[in-house]
Amino acid sequence: MSDSLDGRTIIIEGVGKVGLILAQKARQEGARVIATDLYEEPRRRAEAIGCEVVLPEEMFSMKADIYAPCALGGTINDENLEKMSAASIQVIAGAANNQLAEARHGNQLEEMGIVYTPDYILNAGGVIQVADEFNGGYQADRVRKSVENIYNQIEKVFAIAKRDQIPTYIAADRLAEERIAAIKKTRKIFVRDPKTTIHR
Repeated sequence: MSDSLDGRTIIIEGVGKVGLILAQKARQEGARVIATDLYEEPRRRAEAIGCEVVLPEEMFSMKADIYAPCALGGTINDENLEKMSAASIQVIAGAANNQLAEARHGNQLEEMGIVYTPDYILNAGGVIQVADEFNGGYQADRVRKSVENIYNQIEKVFAIAKRDQIPTYIAADRLAEERIAAIKKTRKIFVRDPKTTIHR
């Protein structure tokens, strides 16, 4: 019940460009990092910064608090859910896209008591950075400020999940739907062209 990673164990699956930065930051905060990757070079880089490196098939062979999928999607599946339970995973928060193999796996996470942070909100930083490049040229400070707001959006997801008694993956969709509905209410103020998609 703390926001500190000190003393926590994190399994990071995929230590490429994003996963390695996550590993570095987690190590700086005092976390034990178990890293894996399909390729040898990323595994070597992870080992060089103090991560314990294992092969992909071994990643749930030891106890951990957090699982961070940062590679391929679909890793939250029937086989891995059993392994996560045995490994005592409490939180899933990673940068990979499409982490749930099927929607029902999101329901299973809820039943298992594992906190799931929906991927398309948590990994929005990439889209934010690209969008900033079209907003008068890239500005690192402006991007960082926007990316830090992801934390607030995740809190909203958790609040909706609690309010509506639903899994977080559904709550994330509900947050998006509520925001779209709010935008539609103000469309006449901002949009003059009746052919725009916002009117459909």
